[in-house]
Amino acid sequence: MRFWIGFGLLLLGLPSLTWARDFHFCSNYSLQKLYLAYGYQKGSTWVSQGWFVIYPGRCVPMEAQIEQGKFYYFAYTEFKDHSFEGDQPLCVAAKPFTITTNPGQEDCEARGHYTRNFKAFDLDPSGETRLFLEPVTGPELKAVPYAEATPIQLKEWADKNDRAAQNELNRRKAEDKDKIIVKPKSEDILEEAPPEQDKGAFTP
Repeated sequence: MRFWIGFGLLLLGLPSLTWARDFHFCSNYSLQKLYLAYGYQKGSTWVSQGWFVIYPGRCVPMEAQIEQGKFYYFAYTEFKDHSFEGDQPLCVAAKPFTITTNPGQEDCEARGHYTRNFKAFDLDPSGETRLFLEPVTGPELKAVPYAEATPIQLKEWADKNDRAAQNELNRRKAEDKDKIIVKPKSEDILEEAPPEQDKGAFTP
């Protein structure tokens, strides 16, 4: 199946980092979910993984060890009217997958998979980087990672069966419980009061 190619991207930061745990894929769509896969090289072997669901207005982290500071991604919208792709063919599957492709195994269909053309991206060496996927007409909203969402946003998302949002709410509740609140003793509380009557310590 081919998808119509049309996309807008906003990239923050570029160049190269070898660990992508702080990299986020973000959706600036307001109504559609995005389905995303990414791939990278380990020596002469290609690894492709998917599908990761990105809900409208949200960001999902990527956790993969990347060689040479570069990875590849492919994504399509829930209604299958847009896709984000490039010119690097990699294997994907209809269901969640991790596919390893060694030299000589590039024919995805012969292995029972499908071929999609992934787009290259260089990682930012300074730390967190975000790639915003959005409609060709421009962003419909500004996506945020779960860790930066407000409690109201998280509650709204969790009520719509977003497990990542519920996990973030649970994490914050656990953090709040772990905080130790030390109440001052009554004698440590400073209060304004009239001075006590002089007992005569300075009288002759």
